[in-house]
Amino acid sequence: YVFGANGPLTVPGRPVAAKTGTTNDYKDGWTLGYTPSLTAGVWVGNNDNRVMKPGIGGTAGAAPIWNGFMRRALEGKPVEQFPPMPANKARKPVLNGTDQGGVPVKIDRVSGKLATEDTPEELVQEVVYLQAHSILHYVNKDDPDGPAPSNPADDPQYAGWEVGVRAWLEKKQKEMKGKDEETQMVLGDPPTEYDDIHKKELRPSLTVLSPQSGVTLRERLIEASVDVSAPRGVAKVVYLVDDKLIGIVTDYPFGLRYENRELENGSHKLTVKAYDDVSNITIVEVPFTLDAVPEPPSVTWLSPKPDNTLFTSLFPLTLQMRPFKAGSIQSVKVFAHREGEEARALIGETSVIGELVEIPWNKIPEPGTYILEPKLVLKDGGTVSGAENRIVVRE
Repeated sequence: YVFGANGPLTVPGRPVAAKTGTTNDYKDGWTLGYTPSLTAGVWVGNNDNRVMKPGIGGTAGAAPIWNGFMRRALEGKPVEQFPPMPANKARKPVLNGTDQGGVPVKIDRVSGKLATEDTPEELVQEVVYLQAHSILHYVNKDDPDGPAPSNPADDPQYAGWEVGVRAWLEKKQKEMKGKDEETQMVLGDPPTEYDDIHKKELRPSLTVLSPQSGVTLRERLIEASVDVSAPRGVAKVVYLVDDKLIGIVTDYPFGLRYENRELENGSHKLTVKAYDDVSNITIVEVPFTLDAVPEPPSVTWLSPKPDNTLFTSLFPLTLQMRPFKAGSIQSVKVFAHREGEEARALIGETSVIGELVEIPWNKIPEPGTYILEPKLVLKDGGTVSGAENRIVVRE
């Protein structure tokens, strides 16, 4: 059925077996096929060995003739079924179709060589190498179940088959080039050399000077300083809190100043990773405790930016703010008053608190300088004033 349900190898209502063949130069075309009791073979070609029209071979030339003969010869005969396929007890992958001779190995992503115990875990990739050869590389055709040939090239057909397989292999390797990170299967032989750029003696030397292990922080500020060096030079120092990335520093002295607002009071872990240019890595973990005044819910202005000048032609416009601790906020109101005046006017309010807080400013204000004041109504019944935003409105 690979040729189609109504193709030239299909005899309606009868199970048949068939194989086509065509020489590379289209001088010969064959179809050989059979039922359990009738076998027929058809050859097409020119008696003087001239090349046929390209495309006329086993399938297009011989198969229709074979098909017509089989239909007439079997007309009125009972339909016969083939016996069940015998079990495939072959032990060789190339004969039983299990894993195609795949060899799983662990590779270092940077060097492309075999990973060692010194290869950083994040650079180790397991790859299955398919050793692509013709069947004659694995099977002695005079003893298929016996041992693989000690010298496959002794078979006179070996070299010719290997040329075709190698050409196919090179084509596939070009198609897969640049996809190694996504592809867990590679065509070809596995490497034999071991990763030689990741070694214990090349790992960076790293000491975290502050914060010290076990310290209690009373403020929401992490000021990290390190003493770091590496034989190949330090490429970067990466900082994480509770396994969440908070900073990557690539310049000497590789310290970090990080103001956190979201951490809850309690026990936490600062992880510092020092890398060289080929990802030799040293990791230091610093446990610490946070005991600071909790940060209240708030909003940060996104649009308009503070101290911006807006023209009246831009109105109506939408005010945008980013909420902090959105889950604690019931609603947000925004008031405005002209600079130097006490009277305030409500611009708008919303109880839709998502990643953004958006409030429309529909009424066109008179020219002047305005102070925008957010007021947050909390779910616990409290209220919080947000950061004011000073803008100038012009015609």
